[in-house]
Parts: sequence; structure tokens; C-alpha cells
Amino acid sequence: MDTHGLTASSQVSLVVGKATQPAPTISPSSATVTAGQTVPFAASGGATGNYSWGGSASSTGPAASALFTTSGTFAVTLVDEGNANYLPSPAASSTVTVGPALYTLSLMASAGGTVTGGGSYPANASATAVALPATGNAFAGWTGDVVSSAPTVTVTMTANKSLLASFTALLAQTLSATAPSGISTRSPAFTVAAQASSGLPVTLTLDSGPATLNASVLTPGSSPGVVTLTATQPGNSEYLPAAPLVISFPIGLPPAGVLYAEDSAATKRSDRMTRNTSYTSGPTR
Repeated sequence: MDTHGLTASSQVSLVVGKATQPAPTISPSSATVTAGQTVPFAASGGATGNYSWGGSASSTGPAASALFTTSGTFAVTLVDEGNANYLPSPAASSTVTVGPALYTLSLMASAGGTVTGGGSYPANASATAVALPATGNAFAGWTGDVVSSAPTVTVTMTANKSLLASFTALLAQTLSATAPSGISTRSPAFTVAAQASSGLPVTLTLDSGPATLNASVLTPGSSPGVVTLTATQPGNSEYLPAAPLVISFPIGLPPAGVLYAEDSAATKRSDRMTRNTSYTSGPTR
């Protein structure tokens, strides 16, 4: 009130704007993955927690995830949208580097062997799986994403794949033979019989002695002596090698005074006592 008894008043209008806020934080701030992987992201910071994701992630809230199906470099962005009191924040960004997809080749082996070649491979790569039987075992085959009887196989890696190599124990086998007897230097060629309990073919080798050997046919030589042969059977995918079998027998002189059909007429006439007893000798088996 002034000296004249008058009263004065005043009014001021104020406009209060929204406050600014700092940029939020993305975790992880960067990532390196392979195609086909999903990356999770978490938000923090800002003023209101009103998070909005963008770029390769489309979501709201404090967490988001993104699946990266192709290789390249990608960005995930984050903004705190604010509220009645805060303006939207500056954007935060996370960089994701995506390499070519990797697929896993899982190899397993049954008892009796091992395998090699498992691991991670780029898409469409050719992986080589190898089955290695242990001593006394044989490879039986691959099953799983590849079916094969070959111990080495090529696998095209278009996805994660799994193979099992199976092995079987080899069977034992033995050799048998009967040594011929009554063989002389005048005996004709004959077959030496040797057998394997497996029924597999047997190989004969002439180790020593007055004879020649063609496969299993033995021809005595012109001198007496002891012939020694060795029979072997190397085994196969079912049988172990057989223990070698040694076969020995003597080759003697023909009986005295005996004439043979193949003797010349002069030889036969030289012995009047025995010229009518001619025969051809052979092995006694």
C-alpha cells in the first residue's frame, strides 16, 4: 500500500522444460560371433529406464537379443525414450561382427578302434572322417549322418553332423597239414594239402630242400634230402593272421632193384630179375 492507500500486485509465468539425460549403456559394447548365433544384450544407465532397442534388435525393456544368420558387420542401438520429465537420451550402439557359420562334426567310436577328423568346419566345407581299428579288430562301418563301409569318408558340412564308427574283434584261425611220406627222387609231382580252420586259402613257401614248388604242387628233385615248407594265411576283415605252420618231410632214394614205368627199355633189360615189376611211385598220404 502506498501513501495514497493504494495496493499493487504482480504475477510471473514460468515455463519448465524437460531435463536432458545421458546416453544409456549396452552390454556387450561389441561382439564377434559366427552366423547362426544369437547374442543377448543388456541395457543400463539413462534416467528413466524406458529403453527402446533398434538396429538388429527390435525390442523394449532392459534386455534384448538378436539372431545373426549371415556374415557381416551389424549395429544394435539403444535409446532411453524419457518420460514427462526427461527428454529422450542420445543413442548408444553395439557393433557385432558375424563370421561364416561353423558346423560341428561329432565322431564317436565303439570299442576296438579310434576316429579322427571331428571338429568345427565352415558351412559347405568337406570334412574327412577316418576310422582306425586297433590291433586284433576290424572296421565294421559308419552309421549316423553318413552310412558307409569305407573307413575314410568325406562329409559335406551343411549342418551339425554326428557319426559312429563300429569295430568288431577278429576271429582266430589255425593251420593244419599232414606231411607226405614215402617220397623218393623218382616220385612224380604231387599236391601238398594244407588247410585253414577259417576256410581261407593257404599259401605255401619252399624254405629248403631238393624240390621245386609251384603254388601247392611240389616236384621232388634228383637228390635226396629234407624238404621244409611253411604254410601261411594272412587273415582278412574277419580273421586274424594264422600262426605259420612248418611242414617237413624227407625225400629218399627209390627202393633198390625197382624199375619204373618211365625207365628206358635198356634200363629194364639190364635187370632180368625185376624188369616185370615196373611201377610209378608217388607219395603216401
